[in-house]
Amino acid sequence: MDLEALVELSKERDKLGGINLEKLPPGTKLEIQTVNSLYRLEKLDYGNRYNLQGGEYFQQVTEVRIPGSTYGGTTIRVNWIGYLMRLEIYDPARGGVIHTSSIRQAKIITPTYEYSLDWPDPEDISENKAE
Repeated sequence: MDLEALVELSKERDKLGGINLEKLPPGTKLEIQTVNSLYRLEKLDYGNRYNLQGGEYFQQVTEVRIPGSTYGGTTIRVNWIGYLMRLEIYDPARGGVIHTSSIRQAKIITPTYEYSLDWPDPEDISENKAE
């Protein structure tokens, strides 16, 4: 995907909203449902440190870094979780980066509220429909 196409895709998906990780206070919990797995995260500080559990590689709670999300390439949207993007997880113990499958749903959980992003089923998006 060239840069122009990536910018257009990002603008289009921004209309559906996302999670700006920088704005979340420590202690905030997230549930991220991807195509293949459910991930549970808890923000540990005002940086990008999280406790994470879920998916194939994180059966136990593991401290990781979440730099942001990608559309599957090398261009990352820093501090962002977005619809149909892939969460980028840096695991210091493994010394490498893991990308999840595409994000389908996300929920923010704090001591005083829960908020679920109401994203459409990917099958209902016009670019995924057969013409």
